[in-house]
Amino acid sequence: MKRAFLALLLFASCKSPRLIESFSTQFGMMHFVKSVEFSGKDGEAEFDFTYRENDAMPTTCNFTLKSESQEIYALERATFKAGGEEIELDSLKLMFVSRSESSARYTSSLTKEKFRKLFSQNSATFLAKGKTRLLVFEGGKSFRKNAEAVRLDALNLP
Repeated sequence: MKRAFLALLLFASCKSPRLIESFSTQFGMMHFVKSVEFSGKDGEAEFDFTYRENDAMPTTCNFTLKSESQEIYALERATFKAGGEEIELDSLKLMFVSRSESSARYTSSLTKEKFRKLFSQNSATFLAKGKTRLLVFEGGKSFRKNAEAVRLDALNLP
């Protein structure tokens, strides 16, 4: 009996992590969408989103860019292209850089409508505009998996 319990415990701990963590707060449900990965010839981008069901609160979008391009340290604009639409991130702010790791971490926000538009699609491209050039990152399989989870678990969409 003990062995069966230990085997079950081991199996449960090896299970892949959930793409969305949901929490009940005083303002309603909050959904944390993590590890949404984009990549391209310019490097990699990893996103996490905090979506709150409360209509007054915007969705927080944090992301880390890893690239040899110096453009990542001073973005002027950041947008997603999804379903033929351009979805611009609001309130773009640099949080910190690590030049030794060629990375920069940003925070921004999206309206609920923009968040829904983005995740109603199965594919997206992320465009990061620096001072002199545009960096392009494709969402691929990671975005598709997260989009499906967001539609089912956070937005209650098919």
